[in-house]
Amino acid sequence: MLRGYDTAGVYTSLCYGFCSIILLVLCLSFRQPFVNIPPEAWWGIIGVTIAAQIFGHTIFNHLLATMSPLVVSMMILLEIPGAALLAGFFLHQALPAGTYAGLALILAGLAIVILYQGRSGLKKSRRIK
Repeated sequence: MLRGYDTAGVYTSLCYGFCSIILLVLCLSFRQPFVNIPPEAWWGIIGVTIAAQIFGHTIFNHLLATMSPLVVSMMILLEIPGAALLAGFFLHQALPAGTYAGLALILAGLAIVILYQGRSGLKKSRRIK
């Protein structure tokens, strides 16, 4: 761990910064517009940036410092059925029974992994000399 630095913060800042530069270069290369974009598109971009990037990926990167990588990777599996449940709720659509069965299987698997990993899948602290 870097002393005096929040490694998850440093990593995400560098990662998101480089991705932004690559996106800018690609937009310029393919002559994609930066202006005259409908407000609905901007709201979608802002929503995805806040929800998926900042809350999603940044939180997972932070959790890797405190939890077992196995538990964190299993938690990522909750994204698909969780998104289906949210879409069903917000779009008022009936979800197939398989969605609920899949969510139950993922939760059962996650529970088994956490129980096998020990208390909450937390990493054991290491002594630094």
